[in-house]
Amino acid sequence: MHAATDLDGDGQEEMLVYLIGSWFCGTGGCTLHIYRPSAEGYDLVQDIPLSRMPVVAADSYSEGWRDLWQLQSGGGMPAGFIRYQFDGSRYSQTERIPADQRRPKGLLLSGNPSLAGGQLEA
Repeated sequence: MHAATDLDGDGQEEMLVYLIGSWFCGTGGCTLHIYRPSAEGYDLVQDIPLSRMPVVAADSYSEGWRDLWQLQSGGGMPAGFIRYQFDGSRYSQTERIPADQRRPKGLLLSGNPSLAGGQLEA
C-alpha cells in the first residue's frame, strides 16, 4: 500500500510505502518506507519497522517536516499511537498516547491489509 503527500512543504509529494510480506512483517507490524522525490526518481529517507496502520500525517511540523503518527500494539502492551518527529535527517519516536484516549487528526494511510488467499486486502 502507498500514499503520497507533501511532508516537507516543498510542493513535491513524498511517498509512504507500507511493505507487506514475510520479509517485512512480524508480530509487531510491517515496515513503512518514506521516500522523497529526486532527479533519479525517489530516495529512501527512512524505513520504520514494526509499523501498523493507520499512519497519520499531522498538521504539526518538526524541522520543516510534518509529524507522523502510527498505531503500535503487541507484546502485551495496550494499543497506542506513536508520534514521530523529524530531527533534520530522520524521524524519531517522541511521544506515545493510548489509542483509547484520542486518535490523532488527519489520515494518510489506512486499512487492514493481509495476504490471505494470496491477495492483498485493504
